[in-house]
Amino acid sequence: MSAQAAFERIRDLRFLNDKNCSNFKRRLSWLYPDDGCFARAALAVKNLDSIQLPKPSKIFAFGNLEVKTTNSPLGRVSWWYHVVPAIRLGTQVIVFDPAIEPLRFLLVEEWVAKMGSVNNIKIAVCSPETYSPDDQCLGATDSGTLALADQSYYLNLEWDRLKTLKRPPESELGDFPPWLNSGSSLN
Repeated sequence: MSAQAAFERIRDLRFLNDKNCSNFKRRLSWLYPDDGCFARAALAVKNLDSIQLPKPSKIFAFGNLEVKTTNSPLGRVSWWYHVVPAIRLGTQVIVFDPAIEPLRFLLVEEWVAKMGSVNNIKIAVCSPETYSPDDQCLGATDSGTLALADQSYYLNLEWDRLKTLKRPPESELGDFPPWLNSGSSLN
């Protein structure tokens, strides 16, 4: 499977139960970039395990991070850290972060540049099991159950966010996500 196909699978896979809507499978909360990256990254890594690519790691970025996005009423979100799954392809490291770039994977350098000044951001490459900055970077234990519970919370916030933005959650979280008809970055 190509890296782009893997990115699209991670972005589009509807596998989560929505406790508020029976028979409505949900994707990871890519349209709620404010928080929950740790749960999205953990579940994305689990989904990447079944794909014929190099084993993923997680990359944490630390600093005064800010990203422009149409998925926030303010047009931007900020964090003190952000985490995503990453894989090495030859000499390049790519990240899967549809919350920042919904159309394609990014080179790690592009990803960092989208969040702020490269000189002010620190990076840590950790094992795929590392869940949060409080965990050991290497040798952390699996947190899949915790990730599912946390992601469920963010699914509700994502639904409410789309309503606040006057966008149809049933459509965008279902069969018609905003990236389907976009020829360029949404963020």
